This record gives sequence, structure tokens and C-alpha cells, in this order.
Amino acid sequence: MSGIAVTLKPERKMIEGSLSYLRHRGSKTRVLKTRGETGMGAVVSNAFDENMIVFEGTRESVVFDGILRNFPGEVWPRKILELYKENRPGFLNELDGSFAFAIDTDDETFVARDPLGLKPLYYGRCNGGIAFASELKALTPFCSEVQVFPPGHFFSSKEGFSEYSSLEDLLTERQVESEEEAAKRLRTSLERAVDNRMTAVKSEPIVFLSGGLDSSCIAAVASKLNGSLKTFTVGSEEGKDPAFAKEVSRYLGTDHREYTYDFKEMLEVLPDVIYHLESFDPPLVRSAIPNYIVSKMAAEEDSSFVLMGEGADELFAGYEYMKELPSAESVDEESLRITKNGYLSGFQRNDRMALAFGIEFDVP
Repeated sequence: MSGIAVTLKPERKMIEGSLSYLRHRGSKTRVLKTRGETGMGAVVSNAFDENMIVFEGTRESVVFDGILRNFPGEVWPRKILELYKENRPGFLNELDGSFAFAIDTDDETFVARDPLGLKPLYYGRCNGGIAFASELKALTPFCSEVQVFPPGHFFSSKEGFSEYSSLEDLLTERQVESEEEAAKRLRTSLERAVDNRMTAVKSEPIVFLSGGLDSSCIAAVASKLNGSLKTFTVGSEEGKDPAFAKEVSRYLGTDHREYTYDFKEMLEVLPDVIYHLESFDPPLVRSAIPNYIVSKMAAEEDSSFVLMGEGADELFAGYEYMKELPSAESVDEESLRITKNGYLSGFQRNDRMALAFGIEFDVP
């Protein structure tokens, strides 16, 4: 949806430089008139009104990247500022969504990232100060040391970094009496998860449909809720995904788009994939290539918001190697570990490949 940049003490002109490296994330650049030594700015995508990204008052400013799902109809930066004034820093636990944002007031500069790290954020030390940005490339030209802003943390210019939430905090032990009850509860939860994302964004949704169970379930719910749905699929010439996706699309009656790429095209897009992905991890790069191609395909169709099936393999032990784990407890431990690390793998891939074309995404 957008990209943000914030500086404390470095020269304010660094903001424009940082934002220039984030232009792919949005069609419009906005630098705010903040106070003193603080600089803030954002790039704004076509998926949302500019007021959903920035707030600029006389003595207060907010820049925001993400989606808040529990405040339909609200202007998110204003709502964040309101909650911050009422209950800082406890207000962060009132936010249901994916987010990275910064608030600047006379009292402090306050920066936060969502508990799962669905939205990217980094920080760097430079020129005796500290700077924050949505992508590494917006900081490395200016800062000698750049690090990941940890999920579930906030930064205060008065207090430094603090943790406010962890994945363990979000988990609750809830016993079910039967498989039927578990299935019913899962269906209800998934329908609610898809619905509140579609309500929050108010944009015609599309689904990146691989034909696998995860994205097929998302497509089934979105199609039922919306009445109509566009689905996009890409695959290599020898891949099985397009055939399965076509079968799902035919069953659901979606408006389906399909594209087949070859090895030559994979090599052609590889430099751009690595540039946007900001990782050389081989499995991550390999899986990012189809994500990049399908995002480009969706952008050419003027799509601005997409739902993906990412996260289901982590939550439901869908990876092949997990079948070999010795006990249910070890499966639980591994699921927790890889979900906590999603911001370094699947969630990073989702964000970078979709936002390479200014497309907002969410993962029910």
C-alpha cells in the first residue's frame, strides 16, 4: 500500500532520498512538515486514499503502511493518533492488522511494527541519529549499519526499543470436543478473517490461486462473500499448478487469468526479483519468481488488492518435513518457530513482490 521513511537527527533531505528508493510501492510521494530534527514521509499507492496513509497536523504527524481491520470507516492515521493519546503504549494491542507506522509529536517520535511482521520495517544508525524505512534499500545508501525492526516492538525517541507483543501472547489454549466442532470453528474463523479484510480495504479483491488447498480455501470464501472474484495463476511449462487452479476456478465460477513462463523468462526477471526481495536465500528467491510474475500480471490488469494463502502451512503443519516430527508437541513447537520467522521468509516475499508493482496484499 505504501512505504514510509523516518529520520531522527540526520539531515531532513535524507527523507526524499530514502523515499526515492521506495517509489515502486506507491504512485505519489509525500514529505511531511515535521518539527525540529525529525523528518517523515511516505509513498502512497493507488489502493487507498492518501488520508489512509498520512496525517499532518500543526504539531502532530503520522505516516502509516498497512491495513487496520477492526476500524472500518475510520481514517487509520487519525485513529492511531487518537488511540496513542488515550493509552500509550497499550493502544498497540488494540490494533488488529498488519502495520508499520510512525507518530511524531512535541513529546516524542514513536515507531511500531505489527506482532507478526507482515509489514516490513528496518532501522539504521547514521550521522549520529537513527532512521527507519520500509525497505533496506531506502537506508543502506545513508546508514553504515542497518537492522531489522523486530516484529511486536515499538521505538520511542525517549525510551528506545521495547517489546509489546509476541506470538506466544496471541495464542490461547481452547479445547474442542470433536473434529466436527473444530471444523466448524475453523470455517467460521476463516470466513470472518476474509470478510474483515475485504471490508477494511473496500476494493475489488483478487486471489493469487495456485490450486493448492490454502489459496483455494481463500478463493472459495472470497467468492462466496463477494459474489464474483478474479483469480490469477502462473506456472512453469512443466508445473502442475495451472491445471489444479483451473479446476478450482471452474468449480467456483471465478473470472480466471492464467500465464505460463519458461526458464528464459525466469532468468530475465531474476535480477529484478532479487533487487525487490532484498534476499539471496535460494529457496526464497526460487519461490519469489512466480510471485513476481503473477504480481506483474495483476498490475497489468489494474488490480490493487490481493488475498494470498500464505501462512497456512505454518499454522497447520503443511510442510512435508513436518510429517517426520516425532510428536504433536514437536509439531506445535516447529509451527510456532516458523510462524515467528515468517517475516524473514514468506511474508517478506509476499510484501516485496506485490509492492514491487504497488499492489496491497493480505493473508487471512
